[in-house]
Amino acid sequence: MQPDRVEAQPPVPSPVCTLDTRAALLHRLVDATGCESSRYPAQDAEHRAADAHAAAETVARECGDPPGPRELITVIWLPMPTRTGQDERVTIPPSTPLQPFIPLPIPAPPPFQQTKEEAEAILLTGAEAPLPPAVRRHQQRVLTRVRDVLASTGAKGHRLYVLEIAGPIPRIKIGRSNDPRARIRDHVHEMNSYQYGLIDAHVTDPVDDLLSITQAENEAHIGMGKRYERINQELFRDADFLYATLWADLAVTVQLNRL
Repeated sequence: MQPDRVEAQPPVPSPVCTLDTRAALLHRLVDATGCESSRYPAQDAEHRAADAHAAAETVARECGDPPGPRELITVIWLPMPTRTGQDERVTIPPSTPLQPFIPLPIPAPPPFQQTKEEAEAILLTGAEAPLPPAVRRHQQRVLTRVRDVLASTGAKGHRLYVLEIAGPIPRIKIGRSNDPRARIRDHVHEMNSYQYGLIDAHVTDPVDDLLSITQAENEAHIGMGKRYERINQELFRDADFLYATLWADLAVTVQLNRL
């Protein structure tokens, strides 16, 4: 009867070697991020490893067993498998300086229209609360675009805003505000509580006086009301977003030309 074959197992790293590995990885992480204020944990881990080495060497001498050379550090990089599909193992002596970390390129986000269609499809079927991450991510993209437009054109002044709201009954909202960014965020919070979501938004050029922007809002509402069913004074059922933005821009342009 042949004895069972026992395969050789890789050596288990000692606790001291593990401390060396931790310190090396922490230093590498700080080098990669460039956040020098986080260097202290790496230095602390390095000091702990040095203390552990000193204590181990002291115990070895007391036992009459002279300490041998320090172990090599074996690091297993899980995110990047080799071509063979196995984990890549890199052996690094403790005295070897770490090479600069080159981060992987960040993939570009999907096109705005793609995430809009995905969020709209989810909301049309009646999404449950809380809204799915895909909807919330797209809403944040819309709010970011509004913020960027206001930052590039100046945040002051009264404006009309047009919101494309998706849900079981799609709708368009045309409103006015002298702080459209905050007002739109309030609308998003409210509509989300009813499982509706914002999938697109538009803000017009600013108008200086309240009377002119109020007249522009009324003209936009009248124009939309001739073609679409009203839900209330500012909401229009199953309306076209592009058509609503044209009415809002036209109404504001008329008022600016009168000033």
